[in-house]
Amino acid sequence: MNREFEKRSKTVFHVLSLLVKIDQRIVFLGGSAIQALFEKPKRLSIDLDISYPGEILNIIKSLEEEGYAVKQRQSRNPNFLFYTISKGGVIVKLDISRFVIPETEKHNVSGTEVRIPKKCYFLAAKLSSLSFGTIGCFEAEPVQVIKDIFDIDCLLGIGVDLDHMANDWKHITSDQNKLRGTGFSEVQCAKSAQSALLRCIEVAPLPDFFIPSSALGSFEDSLVRGRITRPELATMAARALLLLVSMGNGFYELEKTISSDSQDRNKLDEAEQTLVKRGVLDAKQIRTIKLTAPRALSYLRCWSEKQV
Repeated sequence: MNREFEKRSKTVFHVLSLLVKIDQRIVFLGGSAIQALFEKPKRLSIDLDISYPGEILNIIKSLEEEGYAVKQRQSRNPNFLFYTISKGGVIVKLDISRFVIPETEKHNVSGTEVRIPKKCYFLAAKLSSLSFGTIGCFEAEPVQVIKDIFDIDCLLGIGVDLDHMANDWKHITSDQNKLRGTGFSEVQCAKSAQSALLRCIEVAPLPDFFIPSSALGSFEDSLVRGRITRPELATMAARALLLLVSMGNGFYELEKTISSDSQDRNKLDEAEQTLVKRGVLDAKQIRTIKLTAPRALSYLRCWSEKQV
């Protein structure tokens, strides 16, 4: 793990403890908040994302009193305020969203009691971040894309209750449209996330990968242990893709079938033929996925059948 990264991650939680003392309405968001849900986090983060409808100057003043230098970064929308804070040579990004989270719950995060969104809302929010061109992030930055997909996979790994996910997706779509002055439908937003996820399932050599090797390497600096390979990312992305069309606890039932099918050669051959016929991805990509990430192929087939 990158030592500098570790220092910055510790600063994130120190600053969070200061902010919560200023105003308990602050809601902890983003990948740092998701990983804080786990007894043993799988990755660290150097960003601090919060939701806060109050007076921003109070936050800035309090941080400066604690010795932090605060510098505002450019934002395309007044409802999203971005800052860089630094102290002792350690730099952290503080991103503030000016919208209200519908349902939160209190958690003890590094010794501080803080509000975070419910896990299902987190899943919907992470998917919405990938909806580029609609309600997602303004730019498809590869390392951030990997983080979002990784966090989705972590949440699904602990069996988050998905009963209210469709409602959370609807709520997030509505909120983001209001904040941006847009009118994208839930389907349009899902389609844009779908497009990004499909590009992350590339495993066969291409002239230009959407997720370059350098991005995978940079992301690994944040991992508590181990590394992530392109086939592993493809499997995570395919899993998130299926979630887009199966926002409910039935998703986990589908996964049981997928687990079995991904170990059955005949089922994999059928999946390859089906996906090639439907033109889901290039035939070479599909063949390589079958060989290097068979579970991703099974997710893809299940997703494609839900599309019909």
